[in-house]
Amino acid sequence: MGLTVNPIRAAVATTTRLATDTMATITKKELIRDQRFVLKGWKSDLKDTRVIDLAGNDISALLAPKSENGAVTMAQSIRPFVMKSRVPQAVALNGQNDTVLPGGMIMALAPQAEHGGPVKAIWFRLFCSISPRPAPWDANDGSYVTEIKFTVRPTDDSPASVNLPHPVTVSLEFDGMTAKDIPTFTIEQAGLEHQKIIPLRFRPSTMQPKLMVRSTISDSDLTIEALPRLELRPARNVLLGFGLETVAIAVAPVRADG
Repeated sequence: MGLTVNPIRAAVATTTRLATDTMATITKKELIRDQRFVLKGWKSDLKDTRVIDLAGNDISALLAPKSENGAVTMAQSIRPFVMKSRVPQAVALNGQNDTVLPGGMIMALAPQAEHGGPVKAIWFRLFCSISPRPAPWDANDGSYVTEIKFTVRPTDDSPASVNLPHPVTVSLEFDGMTAKDIPTFTIEQAGLEHQKIIPLRFRPSTMQPKLMVRSTISDSDLTIEALPRLELRPARNVLLGFGLETVAIAVAPVRADG
C-alpha cells in the first residue's frame, strides 16, 4: 500500500498562495487599458486552464484569454500571473535532458518606447530531472535510491536582467510507493545556481509509482522508474553439521513492486 496522502497538506499544496500581500492581487487598475498581448507556448485547452494572480485569485474573467490564429491572446497586466492546468498532468520524463513541467509564471514586458513592436511575454517554467533512472536497489538500506532535481528557468529569449518575480513553492507527495515525507521547499530564483536537489529513498507498491509534484506554478504526476532485483532464497535458514550441510538456494527475479 502506498503512503497515505495527508488531505490537508495536499489541499494546501494544490492551492498554495504565492503571496498574501495586496501587491500580488491583480485588479482592473493593474491592466494596461485596451492592450492585449500574444502568449506563445500554451497548448492546453483554455477551458481546462486556471489563470490566477500571485495571491491565488482567479483572474480568468479579468484577463479574458482567447484562442486566436493558433495562439492565445489576453489582456496585459503590469503584474505577473500564473497559468496552470485545473487538474494535475501526467508527465513523461525525457531521456537525458530536464523535462519542463506544464504551467508557469508569466510576466508581460511592455516594448521600449523607441522600438515599439509587440509586447513580449516571459515564461518562468519548472523543470525536473531524476537520476539515476531507473532507480537502483540499495540492498543495505532495503530501498530504491535516486535524486530529483528541480530548477526554475525563464524562456530562452528572456532579458538577462529579468529576475523571477516571486519564489516558487514546491510540495511532493507519493502514490503507489512508500517513502519518508519530504518537507515543502522553495526555489527563490531562476537558474542552475538555485536548483534544488532532493534525495529520494522509496519502495514501490505498484508497477507505476508516481511522484505528485504540486507547486505554485505547475501540478504534475511523474512516473518513477525502478529496476527489478535479484534475491537469493535458501531452502532453509539453518544448516546442520556445524554449517557444513549443503542447502539449495533459489535465485529469484523480483519486480520493483516486490
